[in-house]
Amino acid sequence: MITSITLFAIGSAFCGAAPSTAVLILGRAIQGIGSGGILTMSSLIMCDIVPVRERGLYNGFINVAWTVATVIGPSVGGAFTQHVSWRWMFWINLPASAIAIAIAVKYLRVKHPSQGTVRQRLACIDWYGGILFTGSTTSVLLAISWADSRYEWSSWRVLLPLLLGSLGIAGFVVFEAANRSRNDALMPLRIFANRTSATIFALTFLQAMLLYWLIYFLGVYSQGVLAVSPMRAAVLALPTSILTAPAGILAGVLVAKTGQYRFFHFAGFALLMIGFGLLLLLDASSPVSYLLGFQVPFALGFGVLLTSCLPAALASLTEDDVAAAVGFTTSTRNFGYMWGVAIAAAIFEDRVESLADSISDTSLKQALSHGQAYSSATKAFMDSLRESPQALAVAKDVFVSSLLRVWQGALAFAGAGFLLCFIVRTLPLRKTLQTKYGVDSTRARNSSST
Repeated sequence: MITSITLFAIGSAFCGAAPSTAVLILGRAIQGIGSGGILTMSSLIMCDIVPVRERGLYNGFINVAWTVATVIGPSVGGAFTQHVSWRWMFWINLPASAIAIAIAVKYLRVKHPSQGTVRQRLACIDWYGGILFTGSTTSVLLAISWADSRYEWSSWRVLLPLLLGSLGIAGFVVFEAANRSRNDALMPLRIFANRTSATIFALTFLQAMLLYWLIYFLGVYSQGVLAVSPMRAAVLALPTSILTAPAGILAGVLVAKTGQYRFFHFAGFALLMIGFGLLLLLDASSPVSYLLGFQVPFALGFGVLLTSCLPAALASLTEDDVAAAVGFTTSTRNFGYMWGVAIAAAIFEDRVESLADSISDTSLKQALSHGQAYSSATKAFMDSLRESPQALAVAKDVFVSSLLRVWQGALAFAGAGFLLCFIVRTLPLRKTLQTKYGVDSTRARNSSST
């Protein structure tokens, strides 16, 4: 954990001081490695010190904090960019990281059973699997990030890395299956042998995908249709972050008390379906109160799903498989974020492209065609059309119609998640901690006495 926080801070420092784009990219890469480690280690440490039945509650605190930060992050970053400098979006991470490291050094006291020399421990790492999985997922993520933003989906520059990455992931699965006897496999396939765990991984992917689907395209509606500033758009998204926290914590408490999690999966995806169904009612003349009120089902749905999924995934697994399951959950969630933006953007751009032929204004048609609609859905672009009320009205109509398709697509995925919930079985959640790790009570007492 300390190493991950340190890498995150180093990456932030590189970004904040970056004299060129190359250094900025390098800093972001280092920052991403640290961020991924923080996300994984926070859940893993929690699993080492808390029994399965209570993990929903504590994991809820972790995920709720992350969700709140995700939603308010754009407003904080926008404030720094607008009033100070974009570099402060990265500099602010340095004091925060210093505080986090100090807290970890002072209070993070866990057992570290001896596992041999450093060389022996390094030899236990699944290096081949890690390299294959990292390279393959990077290739897929590059393809997704380039699609529609730099190249069209049909471009070989998108299809080639997507194909190679997909083949690499398939090869990784084959490699892991061939080495299933190893206890230190990066992703032991036995974590998918139980239908409940396998389904929960799918639900985690869908939940993450729909979260970013919502976050990014609520911004499109706020800026592209309501023509508000990025700061104002972030404020309009606050109901999601404000209500997600109490919903997640309440669900975590109930899971810990009752040991039941299946109900919350159904409730979560049902609430997401209601939320996306309500968004179908939004148009250019809808009052802001609609946008604020329609976020309530989303906040409740995301909150209960963030809390209730991990205990269900771990219920059928042994403690030896917890690290692999938590790591895969983090990777699945990150994939969901990327695919949520990519699929929604593809739907949005495709609908705009189909409507572009009916736009008589040549300059407006050019601005919205060829994958530029998403980047054009900003207050600055809409303000540039105010001298031509007809063009402004057409742009709003195009955005509203395209967002309608986006919400319909999200509704379909939420429905798929609801149906998958029927596969999940109710399994008993262990009330006792069965791990060789856990809190080092001796060191904890020594720490508290100093």
